[in-house]
Order: sequence, then structure tokens, then C-alpha cells
Amino acid sequence: MSKSPDEQKESYKIWIPLLFSVVALIGLIGGYKMAGNDALSGLIVKTDHETNGNTGRVEELVRFIESRYVSDLDSDELIEDAFRNVLDHLDPHSIYLKPEDMKQLNDQMGGSFEGIGIESILINDTLYINHVILDGPAYKAGLKPGDQIISINDSIIAGETLTFNEIREKLKGDTGDQMKLSVVHFSDGEQSDISLNIGKVDVKSVEGFKLNSEFAVVKIQRFSSDSYKEFMDCLSDLERNGGFKSLILDLRGNPGGFLPEATKMLNQIFKEKGKLLVYTQGRNERVSEYKSTGKNFFNIDKIAVLVDEGSASGSEIMAGAIQDWDRGLIVGRRTFGKGLVQEQYDLSNGGALRLTVAEYFTPSGRLIQRSYENKKEYKDDIAQRIESGELLGEQDSPIMDSTEYKTKIKKRVVYGGGGISPDIYIPTDSLHLSIEYITAISKRAEYVFKKFLNNDLTIPSDTLSFINEWLPSPELVAGFEEFLERDGRDYSEVSPYLESILKVEVAKLYFGNIVALEAELANDDFVMQSVLALSKQNIFAELQ
Repeated sequence: MSKSPDEQKESYKIWIPLLFSVVALIGLIGGYKMAGNDALSGLIVKTDHETNGNTGRVEELVRFIESRYVSDLDSDELIEDAFRNVLDHLDPHSIYLKPEDMKQLNDQMGGSFEGIGIESILINDTLYINHVILDGPAYKAGLKPGDQIISINDSIIAGETLTFNEIREKLKGDTGDQMKLSVVHFSDGEQSDISLNIGKVDVKSVEGFKLNSEFAVVKIQRFSSDSYKEFMDCLSDLERNGGFKSLILDLRGNPGGFLPEATKMLNQIFKEKGKLLVYTQGRNERVSEYKSTGKNFFNIDKIAVLVDEGSASGSEIMAGAIQDWDRGLIVGRRTFGKGLVQEQYDLSNGGALRLTVAEYFTPSGRLIQRSYENKKEYKDDIAQRIESGELLGEQDSPIMDSTEYKTKIKKRVVYGGGGISPDIYIPTDSLHLSIEYITAISKRAEYVFKKFLNNDLTIPSDTLSFINEWLPSPELVAGFEEFLERDGRDYSEVSPYLESILKVEVAKLYFGNIVALEAELANDDFVMQSVLALSKQNIFAELQ
């Protein structure tokens, strides 16, 4: 039975906190620049009262409590709490990061992580490898999907009552550490001991494919330290593979990252030298302008940029520059609205402070940042977009700031103060926000992998046949629906999506991430609308 719109919105409320927890990462890894490593190294331990009457008060108070308080306490935790309370009086993106948070974020922004380079899945009490990252330690050691890990450093994990997180901890270590694995190989069932060294494993942030002879699609997951190089390598590969004329740049869900990586990519999109791409300004910061260099190596004709409510910071800078200069079309939904510049100050305890020091402005002078005067509303923005109907197509993107700006060439009216609004609006498919759809996405890997282990899948050997011809059989889809319904929910409404959900997972397992991306976007509405719009002689004709 179909749910009414009101019933659907009620079900979305279950997942709004989950959605926001993903978008909240934008505040952690959004665009920032580095300050000196020791810029604030003494901030919370300095006790020089002669310099400033306020200096060292936190330290003084904590030391007094530590020496006199009736019960034992954690002074470091007290200082951290005080630090967070101070930052609560600032903007939502000025934050304190614990030492353990710093390592995770540095891995994300550095484009690599320390490990052996596998993705694994726990089925019953057995850990299986389901993906091996190219050129990582596990890849070089010859491990393959389907292999079972029996023990880690002589500690038996197979058949034990260990959680996935407990096993994952055993697979961690520092670069150079040796790890011994006992493995049962999927290919022949033989068991062997393998020694390998933990190392840096590269995780790509940019991947792309040719849609046809005219169009290429490039997906940018984030702007990490290697993203520009990956972008250039991706475009070079596409050129060698027959070339393309127009580019569809997918920035959906991209939370931002390093500003220079985004501006360097824009230099490949703007042919002319000296075009203003973005500028920053703060109370104690001089205006910094980023302009095109004119040094581009690819003849890109028309451009469409795909964005949504998860596109932030560097994504909004790219979209704003392309829109302001009428260089291409922005397709999708209003972006997140994160236009604040953070500097990072490393602290003596291994943590860091990311402090907002300036704001981003697009070439026309638009402020990207939406208002955070009401912090609760700011935090609940995604929920409000769902409730108002903005994401579902029941309401046009609201004008967050009534100040009108004009694009640089076509003089089209645009607005600031709430992210970048698209030229072509595409609503969210309401079922994509349902608990059933999200559950199907989360459980597809286990279902497909079990079929792989049982040799129940017949897959073409070449990617072209797979993309153009292969579809999951009706029996495979029906089995997936039965597998999902073990949780007691009715999955009939999302049944039409299960075929494509399965194909993406099969593509990743057999062919890798790029083919999975191609399978995922084959019938994507954003991409199809972009192709339709860019195929017109005047892509702006219907927008004026």
C-alpha cells in the first residue's frame, strides 16, 4: 500500500538525524587553509599572566579544581569541554578536533589511509574480503575477493564471537608495521600464511567515464590533497579513450576540502587568463583573489555541474564561478551554503582548532554562506528542506537573500546567502529518503557477495557488455526483496529500484569503482537532464 505524502514525511523524520550526521562532516572537512603548525600550541597551557590578565585562566581554574576537588576527575576532559563551550559562541564551523579525530580527517583529506587496503564483510562468524584496493599491500600480496581471513597476527578470528569493529581494530596499525594473516583462498580452498606490511593506501577522490562520443562524466567526491592530480589524470585518460566535447561534473555530496585544489580545477574550465574565480575576505584578513591562469590543457566545450544539498564549500566555489561567468549550467538542488574559510591551528595535545577567519564570495560578489544566527535552524537545515517540500519538488528553492546579483556575461539574476541555486532544478525522489530504500542500499553488498561466494552470478567478461546488456535476473531481484523483508518491513514500494541497486554492487565487485559509477549514473535524471540541456545550441535560452 502506498504511503500518503504526510506519512512519507513522518517516515523521513526517522532518517533526518542520519542524513544530517553525513552532512555535518561538511563542517569538519570543508574548505580550509593551514596556519603555522605551532600557532596555538600553547593556547590551553600558557600561564603568562603578566602578558594578559585573561591568559591562562582556564589552566589556572583546572589546576585549582584538580588539586582541591573532592573526587577524581579528568583534567584534559575539563579543558576540552571548556574549549568547546568557547567555540559554541562562534560560528558552526569553528571547531575543536580531538587527536583521534585529527588522524581520521587527515587520512580523508590526504587521499590515503594507513592499512592493508581491503574492504571486508562479516558473514556469520567469518570475515571475507570483498574488495581489494589497487596497489595496496593486500593487492601486492595477492589477496582477492572471496578470501577468508582466519587469523590476524596469530589471533584466531574465524568462528569467534567478535564484532566487526573488534576485528577491524585488529587490522589497524602504523605504516611499516608487519601483519601476519592466515587466509583461506576462494580460488582453491587452500589455506596459507601471508605476511605484509601496513602502508599508505590511496583512495581516489576523482573518477570518470565517457557517456558517449560527446559527453564525459567526472565525479569528484571531495577536494583532497591529490584531487587536482587525479582530475588531470582522469581527463587525460578520457582524452586517450577517444576524447569528449562536453563535461558533466558531478559534485553531489562533495563536502569540500582544500581550496587550491578546487581553484586549480577551475583553471582547466576557464580558458582566459585573469578571470576572478573566488575571493575571500575577513575582519583581520585582506581580500584574497583567486584568478584563472589561462594554462589549461583540455578543450572543454559545454559544462554542466551537478549539485545537491550535500555539495558544500569547494563544490559551491566551483558551481558559483561557473554560474557567475555563464560558463555552464548548474543542475540539481540548492547547495549546502557553507562559505566560511577556516585556518587550522595544531595544538600541543595532538588535537587542532579550526577557526573561521574569512568568508567566500563568488565572482559576482555573492556570499555563499547561509545565515547561522539561529544555530538550531542551521543544524536542522536538511530536515527543514524535507519538511518544507523543497527537496521533494513541492516548493521552489527559496530565496535566502533578496539581494540581486547579475551573472557576468548574460546578466542573469542570481541570489546569495544560502548556497548556490541551480539553473535546472531536480527534486529528490521521495522514496530515496525512505527507510526501505536506505536499508536496501546498506544490505546490497552482503546479498550480492553471498551470491558471488555460491557462484550464483553469471557476468559478462567485458565492461561494455555488462553496462549495455546485463541486468539482474528476476529471480535475483526477487531473492533480494525476500532477503530484505526478513526485517519485517514491506519493500514493495522500492521494488522497482532493486534491479539498479543490485547492478551497481555487482559492477563494483566484478569491475571496480569506475564501472560501478557508470552503472549508477546510466539512467540518472541529473545526467540525462544535463545531456538534454547541453545538446541545445543556446544552453541558456530557456533560462532567461
